[in-house]
Amino acid sequence: MSLKRVSPCESSQSPGRLILLVLALSLIGLANSFADSTLTYITVTTQTPATISPGDNALYTVTANRTGNGSFDVYCSVSGLPAGAAASFSPGVISFLDDSPSAKSAAMTISTTAATPPGVYTFTITGKHSNGSKSVSCVGTLVIAANSSSDLPQRILSIDCPAEGSMRLHCSGKARRSYVIQASTSLNGDWVNLGTADSDSNGLFSFVDTSAGSCPCRFYRTSTP
Repeated sequence: MSLKRVSPCESSQSPGRLILLVLALSLIGLANSFADSTLTYITVTTQTPATISPGDNALYTVTANRTGNGSFDVYCSVSGLPAGAAASFSPGVISFLDDSPSAKSAAMTISTTAATPPGVYTFTITGKHSNGSKSVSCVGTLVIAANSSSDLPQRILSIDCPAEGSMRLHCSGKARRSYVIQASTSLNGDWVNLGTADSDSNGLFSFVDTSAGSCPCRFYRTSTP
């Protein structure tokens, strides 16, 4: 009498069944990766040109970011614009395909009329996942000057990161003035002068803080000398 050792796999599954089982599990994993695709956040650039007059257009780039590989659409809308201003997107819908990258962009144009009042306006862009499961938002700034020599409110308009460890401040104030940029690690702490910047004829100026990477947290403000 001869004996044959039978493994557990041989006793319960044939090779063909094992192949089918592996294929089924792979398909389930693939389907789950598609189902996990979702909108995570959106960003918007500073306006181009840096300031406009009433009746002109301001241009931006809006970028939607997602995780996963499934296909879906992102519908964007804008709120908080001044009277007479309206936003449009090209393309009108940001579409992600199964094999598309994790970030896709659309050009946004904010048009104004001659009656749109000058000023610095903060608006909100909301991106909505096509199935309604999620919406995300970000904040942008619209700067409208009355003429070539405008005085704008003194404020920090936006902050971006031009390089690792650096922060760039985009600010407004009175035209052709010098401003001191200050920083602190706490709102109740001591403020340290980082440097100065001169505003242009539109009241706009920027400053790059190259030492920002050395601080776990940093607050900024501008002041006059």
